[in-house]
Amino acid sequence: MITFFSQQKLIRVPAFINAMHSMNFRAELIPSKLNQDQSAVEVDWIDRLNTVVKKHISDSRLTVSFLSKELYLSRRQLQRRVYRIYGLTPSMFIREQKFSLAQKLLVTHQVKSVKSAAHAVGYKDVAHFSEQFKIRFGRLPSSFIEKNKKC
Repeated sequence: MITFFSQQKLIRVPAFINAMHSMNFRAELIPSKLNQDQSAVEVDWIDRLNTVVKKHISDSRLTVSFLSKELYLSRRQLQRRVYRIYGLTPSMFIREQKFSLAQKLLVTHQVKSVKSAAHAVGYKDVAHFSEQFKIRFGRLPSSFIEKNKKC
């Protein structure tokens, strides 16, 4: 017997995975609600958020808690702000930044192995990195290296 929560998982998980696959490759995440009404303070905060993430992207300790401490916000306020601006949770924002950089490193031959790419974006477990990378891009990171060797 399938419970209500199991049915919801069957509906939501594939929808979430499809949404992640349908997202275009973005080396830089562009705020979804950036408009002329945004204050200079908001723009400065976005710059500070991106600066902190880029500075610590290779650190495995880059988490929502770490980010909230660096930006002097509670976890909940950070969640609200990031979601309002980017339409993503903070953990999804961090993950997207890491995988975008990893893909860029692999495509531009700046790293020679999947292990190097994983370590460059703060993943210690290469198998976990490869699994998550495949979920995000639909291909293993090694396929980027093999494809680039043929060119």
